[in-house]
Amino acid sequence: MKFIHAGDLHLGNAFLDLSQLPEWVLENVQSATMRALESLIDTAIHAQVDMILFPGDIYDTHVLNPHIQWLFQHQMERLLAAHIPVVLGFGNHDYTDTVNEQLHLPKNVTVLANQVQTVRLVTQNGENVAISGFSYPQRHLQTSLVADFPDRQAGEDFHIGMYHGAQDHGDYAQFTLSDLNHKHYQYWALGHIHVRQTLQAEPFIGYSGNLQGLNRTEIGPKGFYLVQSNQQGQLIPEFQACAPVIWTQVHVQLTDQMNWAEVIDQIRNQIQRHNKFQLVEIDVEQTPQKLVAGLQSAAFMNQLAERSQVTDNFWIHRVEVKMTVQGSQLMELGAENWQAQKQGLVTSAHLEDLGLKLVDDLELYDYFQKSKTHQDIEQAMDEVIQAIQRGQWHAD
Repeated sequence: MKFIHAGDLHLGNAFLDLSQLPEWVLENVQSATMRALESLIDTAIHAQVDMILFPGDIYDTHVLNPHIQWLFQHQMERLLAAHIPVVLGFGNHDYTDTVNEQLHLPKNVTVLANQVQTVRLVTQNGENVAISGFSYPQRHLQTSLVADFPDRQAGEDFHIGMYHGAQDHGDYAQFTLSDLNHKHYQYWALGHIHVRQTLQAEPFIGYSGNLQGLNRTEIGPKGFYLVQSNQQGQLIPEFQACAPVIWTQVHVQLTDQMNWAEVIDQIRNQIQRHNKFQLVEIDVEQTPQKLVAGLQSAAFMNQLAERSQVTDNFWIHRVEVKMTVQGSQLMELGAENWQAQKQGLVTSAHLEDLGLKLVDDLELYDYFQKSKTHQDIEQAMDEVIQAIQRGQWHAD
């Protein structure tokens, strides 16, 4: 037997972490989730799989988008032509209590009900397969639904569970490995967690992760599992990358001898070219102090954007600055010298000069006039200075 396990497609996700993108980048990211699905369908047809399982969050929202639904329907029709059945459930993002009101999908697609439902299929090799799962009727499910799943029955060559939820806690149909194992299924196709994760190797219980990374925290290749049975009757998943857009982090070191043109060249040269389009976050480690303000400015991001070309297979969407200043790099601040300077800094008169006199809120004004407030500010300054002298202070 051979099938695909693909969770969390999130079709129509708008990549909200990104802004002010040029048209050529926008075209790449706006179509990413659908192109990932197209790649999955290509693999399914080429590999002649027996079925595809989608355990929840097909769409990014429960508010129906006719265009996105039409695109999904078209891909399902490709599978119909290839005689490949599909079983899908809705999750906490695309939940619905009106399963039957969805856009009409072709007859090869079974949409799971809001209660646990079992679908029975026969593979190309004549194996009898039972697939049990459910759709979310609402965003949160505070209780486990595992007890509603049937035990594996005699005459079933394989029984597969589809479950959209979180392990042990939370508002998303929580479950335990012990409860899942009591059903004696050969495979649990989990959805909801966007990280590829194996909770148990045999029988397999795990998440395939999402099909396409959706934000800067979802780094690296994304895709689905192509699952095949072996001679021992085990179902073995193999990861297949299909995301056309990959979020990456690149670590860069700069020196204070560099001018801004050299800084930009160094950053661009550190990005490894990839056959997939990359959304790159630059992490600048141990940043020279004189470069910090410039690297964090909108003007610098504009310069990076101006250097970008349509032929680039990447876009730098963020620069993260980490400044580590060693004690040897600081001017000498002896304890007595610092105490004298500190007392001159935190006074009512100095705070007035810094803008306190412009404050209209009398309670706030009185707060900054209190000696206790001055002591708290001095203590916070002491902690920062000590951290700098130990080389443990970072400006992010």
